[in-house]
Amino acid sequence: VVADLKRAVHGFQAAGFEITAGAESSGGSNALIGFDDGTYIELMCFPKPRFQSFLLAITRPLGLINIILSGNRKILQRFIRHWTNAPRGEWVDWAFRASPLLDAAEQAREAGIGIVPEAYPYERPNADGKTAKWSMIGTIDTSMPFLIEDAPGFAPRVPRKANAQHQNGAHRLKSVLIA
Repeated sequence: VVADLKRAVHGFQAAGFEITAGAESSGGSNALIGFDDGTYIELMCFPKPRFQSFLLAITRPLGLINIILSGNRKILQRFIRHWTNAPRGEWVDWAFRASPLLDAAEQAREAGIGIVPEAYPYERPNADGKTAKWSMIGTIDTSMPFLIEDAPGFAPRVPRKANAQHQNGAHRLKSVLIA
Protein backbone atom coordinates (compact mmCIF):
# COMPACT_ATOMS: atom_id res chain seq x y z
CA VAL A 1 0.00 0.00 0.00
CA VAL A 2 1.43 3.36 -1.01
CA ALA A 3 0.34 6.89 -0.18
CA ASP A 4 0.86 8.18 -3.73
CA LEU A 5 0.20 5.68 -6.53
CA LYS A 6 1.51 7.85 -9.38
CA ARG A 7 4.80 8.42 -7.56
CA ALA A 8 5.20 4.71 -6.79
CA VAL A 9 4.44 3.72 -10.40
CA HIS A 10 6.97 6.24 -11.68
CA GLY A 11 9.62 4.87 -9.30
CA PHE A 12 9.11 1.27 -10.43
CA GLN A 13 9.04 2.29 -14.09
CA ALA A 14 12.31 4.15 -13.60
CA ALA A 15 13.74 0.91 -12.14
CA GLY A 16 12.82 -0.92 -15.36
CA PHE A 17 9.54 -2.62 -14.45
CA GLU A 18 6.53 -2.88 -16.76
CA ILE A 19 3.44 -1.62 -14.94
CA THR A 20 -0.11 -2.75 -15.68
CA ALA A 21 -2.87 -0.38 -14.62
CA GLY A 22 -5.26 -2.07 -12.24
CA ALA A 23 -8.78 -1.33 -11.14
CA GLU A 24 -10.13 1.92 -9.78
CA SER A 25 -13.06 2.04 -7.42
CA SER A 26 -14.31 4.03 -4.49
CA GLY A 27 -12.28 1.66 -2.32
CA GLY A 28 -8.96 2.43 -3.98
CA SER A 29 -6.85 2.02 -7.07
CA ASN A 30 -3.91 -0.17 -7.94
CA ALA A 31 -1.15 -0.90 -10.42
CA LEU A 32 0.55 -4.25 -10.92
CA ILE A 33 3.97 -5.64 -11.69
CA GLY A 34 3.48 -9.19 -12.95
CA PHE A 35 6.08 -11.92 -13.29
CA ASP A 36 6.26 -15.06 -15.44
CA ASP A 37 5.65 -17.43 -12.53
CA GLY A 38 2.38 -15.75 -11.47
CA THR A 39 3.84 -13.74 -8.59
CA TYR A 40 3.26 -10.02 -8.58
CA ILE A 41 3.80 -6.78 -6.78
CA GLU A 42 0.58 -4.85 -6.29
CA LEU A 43 0.84 -1.13 -5.66
CA MET A 44 -2.38 -0.07 -3.94
CA CYS A 45 -3.57 3.34 -2.86
CA PHE A 46 -6.64 4.03 -0.75
CA PRO A 47 -8.62 7.21 -1.38
CA LYS A 48 -8.37 9.98 1.14
CA PRO A 49 -11.61 11.07 2.79
CA ARG A 50 -13.12 14.20 1.21
CA PHE A 51 -12.63 16.31 4.25
CA GLN A 52 -9.22 14.91 5.13
CA SER A 53 -7.54 18.29 5.66
CA PHE A 54 -10.29 19.44 7.98
CA LEU A 55 -10.39 16.14 9.89
CA LEU A 56 -6.62 16.00 10.24
CA ALA A 57 -6.44 19.60 11.42
CA ILE A 58 -8.74 18.69 14.29
CA THR A 59 -7.85 15.10 15.15
CA ARG A 60 -4.09 14.79 14.60
CA PRO A 61 -2.92 17.40 17.17
CA LEU A 62 -5.25 15.92 19.76
CA GLY A 63 -4.33 12.30 18.97
CA LEU A 64 -8.03 11.45 18.64
CA ILE A 65 -7.64 8.98 15.76
CA ASN A 66 -5.23 6.83 17.77
CA ILE A 67 -7.44 7.00 20.84
CA ILE A 68 -10.55 6.05 18.86
CA LEU A 69 -8.81 3.16 17.11
CA SER A 70 -6.69 1.87 20.01
CA GLY A 71 -9.17 -0.78 21.13
CA ASN A 72 -10.35 -1.82 17.70
CA ARG A 73 -8.19 -4.35 15.81
CA LYS A 74 -10.34 -4.71 12.69
CA ILE A 75 -8.47 -4.52 9.41
CA LEU A 76 -10.59 -1.54 8.33
CA GLN A 77 -9.18 0.43 11.24
CA ARG A 78 -5.71 -0.38 9.94
CA PHE A 79 -6.55 1.31 6.65
CA ILE A 80 -8.14 4.33 8.34
CA ARG A 81 -4.73 4.99 9.88
CA HIS A 82 -3.35 5.23 6.32
CA TRP A 83 -5.79 8.00 5.50
CA THR A 84 -4.86 9.97 8.59
CA ASN A 85 -1.15 9.30 9.11
CA ALA A 86 0.43 8.45 5.75
CA PRO A 87 3.07 10.84 4.48
CA ARG A 88 2.69 11.41 0.72
CA GLY A 89 4.84 9.18 -1.46
CA GLU A 90 5.86 6.62 1.15
CA TRP A 91 5.10 2.94 1.66
CA VAL A 92 2.42 2.63 4.28
CA ASP A 93 1.51 -1.08 4.35
CA TRP A 94 2.19 -4.45 2.78
CA ALA A 95 0.55 -7.86 2.37
CA PHE A 96 1.25 -11.48 1.55
CA ARG A 97 -1.07 -13.60 -0.55
CA ALA A 98 -2.00 -16.66 1.51
CA SER A 99 -4.11 -19.68 0.68
CA PRO A 100 -6.00 -20.94 2.52
CA LEU A 101 -6.23 -17.67 4.41
CA LEU A 102 -7.51 -18.99 7.72
CA ASP A 103 -4.84 -21.71 7.83
CA ALA A 104 -2.13 -19.10 7.24
CA ALA A 105 -3.63 -16.91 9.96
CA GLU A 106 -3.63 -19.85 12.39
CA GLN A 107 0.02 -20.64 11.55
CA ALA A 108 0.89 -17.00 12.24
CA ARG A 109 -0.94 -17.17 15.60
CA GLU A 110 0.95 -20.36 16.50
CA ALA A 111 4.21 -18.54 15.68
CA GLY A 112 3.28 -15.82 18.16
CA ILE A 113 2.11 -13.21 15.65
CA GLY A 114 -1.01 -11.39 16.81
CA ILE A 115 -3.81 -11.72 14.26
CA VAL A 116 -7.15 -9.92 14.32
CA PRO A 117 -9.98 -12.30 15.22
CA GLU A 118 -11.76 -12.47 11.87
CA ALA A 119 -11.24 -12.20 8.12
CA TYR A 120 -13.10 -9.55 6.13
CA PRO A 121 -14.58 -10.26 2.68
CA TYR A 122 -14.42 -7.64 -0.07
CA GLU A 123 -15.60 -7.42 -3.66
CA ARG A 124 -15.53 -5.02 -6.58
CA PRO A 125 -16.35 -5.07 -10.29
CA ASN A 126 -13.41 -5.42 -12.68
CA ALA A 127 -13.13 -3.35 -15.85
CA ASP A 128 -14.53 -6.35 -17.78
CA GLY A 129 -17.71 -6.31 -15.67
CA LYS A 130 -16.87 -9.50 -13.73
CA THR A 131 -16.82 -9.42 -9.96
CA ALA A 132 -13.57 -9.96 -8.07
CA LYS A 133 -13.88 -11.22 -4.49
CA TRP A 134 -11.23 -11.65 -1.84
CA SER A 135 -10.75 -11.75 1.93
CA MET A 136 -8.18 -10.09 4.15
CA ILE A 137 -7.07 -10.58 7.71
CA GLY A 138 -4.77 -8.25 9.58
CA THR A 139 -1.97 -8.48 12.07
CA ILE A 140 -2.24 -6.56 15.31
CA ASP A 141 1.29 -5.22 14.82
CA THR A 142 0.82 -3.09 11.70
CA SER A 143 4.51 -3.31 10.84
CA MET A 144 3.74 -6.92 9.91
CA PRO A 145 1.92 -7.68 6.64
CA PHE A 146 -1.77 -8.32 6.39
CA LEU A 147 -2.84 -11.51 4.59
CA ILE A 148 -5.01 -11.65 1.49
CA GLU A 149 -6.69 -14.48 -0.46
CA ASP A 150 -8.69 -14.32 -3.68
CA ALA A 151 -12.03 -16.15 -3.55
CA PRO A 152 -12.09 -19.26 -5.76
CA GLY A 153 -14.51 -19.26 -8.66
CA PHE A 154 -14.55 -15.49 -9.09
CA ALA A 155 -12.79 -13.20 -11.52
CA PRO A 156 -9.22 -12.53 -10.46
CA ARG A 157 -8.58 -9.41 -8.42
CA VAL A 158 -5.15 -9.19 -10.03
CA PRO A 159 -5.09 -9.84 -13.78
CA ARG A 160 -2.33 -12.26 -14.76
CA LYS A 161 -0.08 -10.90 -17.40
CA ALA A 162 1.84 -13.82 -18.87
CA ASN A 163 5.44 -13.36 -19.92
CA ALA A 164 5.80 -9.81 -18.64
CA GLN A 165 8.86 -8.28 -20.24
CA HIS A 166 10.64 -5.96 -17.84
CA GLN A 167 13.42 -3.74 -19.17
CA ASN A 168 15.52 -4.66 -16.14
CA GLY A 169 15.29 -8.40 -16.99
CA ALA A 170 13.29 -9.39 -13.89
CA HIS A 171 11.04 -12.42 -14.41
CA ARG A 172 10.15 -13.58 -10.88
CA LEU A 173 10.32 -12.74 -7.18
CA LYS A 174 13.11 -14.79 -5.70
CA SER A 175 12.79 -13.58 -2.13
CA VAL A 176 11.51 -10.77 0.06
CA LEU A 177 14.00 -9.13 2.39
CA ILE A 178 12.55 -7.38 5.39
CA ALA A 179 14.98 -4.84 6.78
